[in-house]
Amino acid sequence: MFESRIEKAQKHFVDLLQRSQVFPTERGIPVEQKLLLEEALMELSVNLEELQVVTEELHRQDEALITAREVVEAEHLYYQELFDTAPHAYLVTDPEGLIRLANHAACTLFNVAPAFLKGKPLITFVVMEERKTFRARLVRVRQVSLSQTWEAALQPRNHVPLTACLTVTPIYDRDERVLELRWQMWDTTRHKRIQESLQRTNASLEAQIKEQTEAQEARLAEVEQLQRRWRSEVSEREQLARELQYSQEELARAQEALRQIQVCYTGDSLLVHQEG
Repeated sequence: MFESRIEKAQKHFVDLLQRSQVFPTERGIPVEQKLLLEEALMELSVNLEELQVVTEELHRQDEALITAREVVEAEHLYYQELFDTAPHAYLVTDPEGLIRLANHAACTLFNVAPAFLKGKPLITFVVMEERKTFRARLVRVRQVSLSQTWEAALQPRNHVPLTACLTVTPIYDRDERVLELRWQMWDTTRHKRIQESLQRTNASLEAQIKEQTEAQEARLAEVEQLQRRWRSEVSEREQLARELQYSQEELARAQEALRQIQVCYTGDSLLVHQEG
């Protein structure tokens, strides 16, 4: 629209310039005034050309701004989609904990439609027993410039409570005042159930291992006792064998002595018989 006005002004200027050049001097208009009019028209022409250049530059800048805006809008849409489709619950609240933004995972976590989640206090989704602790943590978050993480029991709407891990990061403005709080949450109920199940399984395995170990130790003790008894019996048998061998040797010596006595007695009897 502005360019059409400039174009119309340029056409009007050309018309005036042509009329001034053919305007007769016999009508009583001095030559000086005619020259002054032509000079004014020429200066107007220069101004119109400069205005045209400025207009073209503004048009170029407008096109660059439109392109930049399209890029920014595309990036905003891209990050908005990432925010909305993130697997964990993401929320943005004011410093007091009123929800400003929430992604789909957050709506699912709290069992609330997106239209009814915005503007609600985040604390309404915390179980009653932990709200005092939550308020204290919220105050501390506003006082400390670091991200904080803790576990809390949350109460989704019309659903059983769940345990979630919360990470909150305060965002500050140029005056170092808390501008907003950014939250990340994920349900750890299933994870805790798995951990508890693993703990129970480990405890059961440890009990079984302990029982088997004790049974093995008892069997080893019984085997060791049997081995000691066996070694004792072997030792006793060896002692009896040695005693038996000794008795047999003694008996052999006694038999040999008796034989020798019998031989001597027999010889003496024969000698006496011969002498008689």
